[in-house]
Amino acid sequence: MGKIRNAKIIILFFLILLFSMFYSCPNPVEPVTTVYIAGYYNNGSEDIACYWKDETKVDLETSSKSKANSIYVSGSDIYVAGYYYNGTNNIACYWK
Repeated sequence: MGKIRNAKIIILFFLILLFSMFYSCPNPVEPVTTVYIAGYYNNGSEDIACYWKDETKVDLETSSKSKANSIYVSGSDIYVAGYYYNGTNNIACYWK
């Protein structure tokens, strides 16, 4: 009787060990990180406000020289603060 009981304990131990090897260490999920950067580039004659979402550049609509200084993301909305030149002065603005 004692040998059978010891064999059952050993089998149970190895089953628990085997089970824990397959189910206790799931593959980790890498977090998704999106990087936003506000700024501008020069097209050869004037500065153009834009932002980058990861590696994709997005131009911000203006009819004149402009620069983006900061960016804020809330859900799917993107807010960019900066300024544009109206021919006489720099005018503070934001883009959504």
